[in-house]
Amino acid sequence: MKKLLIAIVMLGVLSSCEKFLNVNPTDKAYEEDLLTDRSGFNAALCGVYETLNTDTLYGREMKYGFMESLVGSYNVTNSAHKYYRSFRYEYNYDEPKKMIDNIWARFYQCINQTNIILGNVGRIENDPYYNLVRGEAIGLRAFCHFQLLKLFGPSISSEGIEAKAIPYRTAVVYSATKFSSAAEAIALLEKDLSEARDLLKKINTVQCP
Repeated sequence: MKKLLIAIVMLGVLSSCEKFLNVNPTDKAYEEDLLTDRSGFNAALCGVYETLNTDTLYGREMKYGFMESLVGSYNVTNSAHKYYRSFRYEYNYDEPKKMIDNIWARFYQCINQTNIILGNVGRIENDPYYNLVRGEAIGLRAFCHFQLLKLFGPSISSEGIEAKAIPYRTAVVYSATKFSSAAEAIALLEKDLSEARDLLKKINTVQCP
């Protein structure tokens, strides 16, 4: 329970990701206290899912809120309504800008957390759950990048596959990360997904203690 509480508290610390991904070094005590055994890594993975379930992402905006307003599921005619501007594709107003910025930041928060897990998972290399933890973290990292590529990447059919897309972060760094082209991002996605698949197919979740 203590480790789960540490993971949840650190979600707030890690949520300050800026648009260009300049982040301050995370408190090493977090990694040293939490990521020492299987339960700590499980708590950290739960933290990633908790962030994905926030209102900014799949608790609302990515599920039935902001994204649904873009596809016209709501007929919003009241100019005071939260989704009025996004329904009209008027992205320069404060409300849609805030939602877009928050979606970007939350996904990169999840990515940063998976990279912290992956940077420390070698500590449980001899644990039967090592492949599961590593594979799940890599898979989550790929999932988040895929969503970002869909939302913020170029239209490949019109702009080409070499157009600038998103930063693809494979490690915890404390400086701005250059934007990858769509082609580079897709190649890194395929690499992550292939590695995650190879790790996870080794797991027998029925027999694994």
